[in-house]
Amino acid sequence: MKKGIKGTETKNKLLHIAIHEFANMGFENTKVDTIVREANLTKPSFYLYFKSKQAIFDEIVNICTMKLETEVKKIGLTQLNNTLSKERIKNVLENFYEFVLENKDLMIIGIILNKNNDMLINKLTDIVKSNLIIEANINYIKSTFATNIFADILVTNSLMLCKNYLLTGKSSPKELVQILSSLYSESIFK
Repeated sequence: MKKGIKGTETKNKLLHIAIHEFANMGFENTKVDTIVREANLTKPSFYLYFKSKQAIFDEIVNICTMKLETEVKKIGLTQLNNTLSKERIKNVLENFYEFVLENKDLMIIGIILNKNNDMLINKLTDIVKSNLIIEANINYIKSTFATNIFADILVTNSLMLCKNYLLTGKSSPKELVQILSSLYSESIFK
């Protein structure tokens, strides 16, 4: 891989174009030739940065995972206050779904095209579990609350709703939030 600012810029350009191509064409229909043509580069230049189409795809999945982890951590910390309410649950969910839409192409790859997203689910679930345990310890939610089960349900449901409704345009963040906040708030309040 080339080093320096120019090398970083070139790699980022390839990643940006590949994100767009994978999100719109799928893995199988995305061609390295198209990526390099759009980047005004040669095929050998691509292979200086990535060993294969699978390698660039895997890097994009890792970028998606890191962005989602960062966002879920941020949402948990910024929303932490001394009141847990239906309104707060709505805010957390809406912030998450809006983040997903703001990064739509990347999320299509990480959530829909990624055939092995168990790692993503496990990482996000661990973050949510940690947040729920903190909230139970400071009496924001029921101390008897099954945090592990709820975290699993919240993460898997949220990702499935992103995949089937949000990223396909069938529902807006507000529509999903309205339904979920009612379901979740009844389960966790003291």
